[in-house]
Amino acid sequence: MWVYRTGRIYTDRQIVLYEYQKTRNASHPRGFLKDFNGVCVTDGYQVYHTVENEREDLKIAGCWSHARRRFDEAVKALPKAKQKDSRAYLALTMIQAIYREEKLLKDLPAGERKIRRQLSVKPLVEAYFVWTHENLPKVPQKSKTWEGFSYSLNQEKYLKVFLDDGEVPMDNNAANSRSGDSVSARKTG
Repeated sequence: MWVYRTGRIYTDRQIVLYEYQKTRNASHPRGFLKDFNGVCVTDGYQVYHTVENEREDLKIAGCWSHARRRFDEAVKALPKAKQKDSRAYLALTMIQAIYREEKLLKDLPAGERKIRRQLSVKPLVEAYFVWTHENLPKVPQKSKTWEGFSYSLNQEKYLKVFLDDGEVPMDNNAANSRSGDSVSARKTG
């Protein structure tokens, strides 16, 4: 099931569309989004990046909720006594700080939100990625924590998109479901 939805900030124009397809092939979002121009907030599924690379009027933004998921799984897999001493827990704490700052901006107009993101959220995001680059080699490969670092670094470009556009949310939780692919979108032009 593919889910397409307007972002949460468009309260007067909410659209949620479900499209059933038998496969997760790139042809499905390519066809569905053919007349759409704007920003789509997605998970890291390569299909979205393939479609973006084919178009000049489509931009993909990453979902921070998907980035935090692997760290949450890593922490839950540890014994209670070791959870707060783990790199996965520290990653969650850093991502939580980004969410906390972003939440303070939720009621601002898009232009003001963008300015404030640059001042208060961007430094946290940049610090997270510096720390992630430094710590990836320090964890066992293929561990949940390594997967979290690897996912974040592979998606870094996309996870930063929201910083430069006050209308783009930092996650696609408005449309997110574990049972299918989901996209939150902001139309431009």
